[in-house]
Amino acid sequence: MIGLTAPIAGRLLERKGRKRLLVVALVAYGFFGTAPLWLPALELIVAPRVLVGVTEAAIRFLRTAGASAGTA
Repeated sequence: MIGLTAPIAGRLLERKGRKRLLVVALVAYGFFGTAPLWLPALELIVAPRVLVGVTEAAIRFLRTAGASAGTA
């Protein structure tokens, strides 16, 4: 999921700005990362894990973009 969604994160970065996207991605990462604690079935855990990958792609992209821009 990280490789598939990194280009989308890049487009969002250009539109919304680094800080806003990073805050949203971190909050979503925390929510989706802990979601399996409350889900009753193993089949339901797959969706939050996919979404963790999506948010991790955004976080990694933002970190890479920040490092290349000199704002590490």
